[in-house]
Formats: sequence, C-alpha cells, structure tokens
Amino acid sequence: MARRLRFIPEGGALVEVTCRTIHGRFLLKPSRRLNQIVLGVLGRAQRKQPVKLVSFVFLSNHYHLLLWVPNAQRLAAFMNFFNGNLAKEAGRLTNWREKFWSRRYRGRRCQQLAQKGPGGRRACTHLERSRRVGVEDQR
Repeated sequence: MARRLRFIPEGGALVEVTCRTIHGRFLLKPSRRLNQIVLGVLGRAQRKQPVKLVSFVFLSNHYHLLLWVPNAQRLAAFMNFFNGNLAKEAGRLTNWREKFWSRRYRGRRCQQLAQKGPGGRRACTHLERSRRVGVEDQR
C-alpha cells in the first residue's frame, strides 16, 4: 500500500496527529514517570523542530497531538524525533525491547477532517477547544 501524501499548504496548517502502539498494547500506561517522559520528549522535540503544540492527549495505547506546522518537512522532522525518543524512553520504562509503534503516524489537516463529516469535525473541535494540556489520569 502506498504512503499517504503529507501536504501542508504554504503558510502552515493545523494538523491532528495520531499514533498507536503495536497491537494496541498498553505500553503508554499512565504513571507519574511516563508523564515526565512525555513532557520531556515533547519539550525537546519542540526545541529541535519548532512547531506550535496546541493540544495533546495520551492514552494507554495511542496518542493524539494537535499541531500548527509551517510545512510538511518540519512535521516529519518533529515526528521522527518525537516518536523515536518516546519509544526509546517508554520502552525502557516498560521493559519493551521490540517494535513500539504499529505503523507510521497519521497526520491529517483539520480542514480535511472537517470535510469528512460530523465525526471529523467533532474530533478537531474537541482538540482545538481543549485548553488543558492533558495526559491520561493516573490510576
């Protein structure tokens, strides 16, 4: 199967990014230590590849990011750094030494999501309105 094109129009775009762990395993199980790792890796990724992080949500087996990116190259560089380092650190925390992510991240412009119907509009609106930066509650 061919890879999807990752087109970002000139001037930048709001992009919703989703990435899932391999086999839907709970490798991102919430804890104080994982929260620190996620925030640290996000911070380093932003410092290396400046993008505007609007909102993020991490669940036990996947995450969503809402990013404002200037171009597709910046998005790719940011995600390369972020996914690689998060997999390394979270894998170390959970003693997982195999492949961490099920596939490449899925990045969709919010405009494209809105055109797909009510589900896409709800997802983007929910993430855009989210003022509180969140990581799943600890149990």
